[in-house]
Amino acid sequence: MTRLLRPRRRISPLWLLGACLLAPATDAWPQTETEHAPPPKSLVGGHAPRHGGQFGDADDLYHYEVLLESSRRLILYVNDERNEPLDVRSLDGRWVLRPDDATPVAGRLTPSDDGVYFVAELPVDAREDPVHVKVEVLKGEQWAAMEFFLPRATE
Repeated sequence: MTRLLRPRRRISPLWLLGACLLAPATDAWPQTETEHAPPPKSLVGGHAPRHGGQFGDADDLYHYEVLLESSRRLILYVNDERNEPLDVRSLDGRWVLRPDDATPVAGRLTPSDDGVYFVAELPVDAREDPVHVKVEVLKGEQWAAMEFFLPRATE
């Protein structure tokens, strides 16, 4: 006599997801050596501001650190895709103040004498806080853009 086996009940993907999310956290999973290996040298201290500004990754083309040094003076440090500082004297940069407004204000970034950063004097309204600015640096034929909301510097 042949016995028919009953098919197993199918588990809903949503039920499985819920069970995973509600499961208690545990350190019981085996860990590999690669999970505890130090990061590559190019990333050590890498994705953090070095000059007290705000840090961002512009489409994996450049890394930016931007800050308002005074109420109007914008400073932009540009690093390569490995987050190594670049000499900005060979780069072309621009800024847009209030990029979402109907009439944004735009201008060019000027390299510092030593090439360590770009600088610009922004026509910021005295009541504007935070300052919404978009910065862009040309790489090849592509502008690597990033927007920041910067707190006003206290003088």
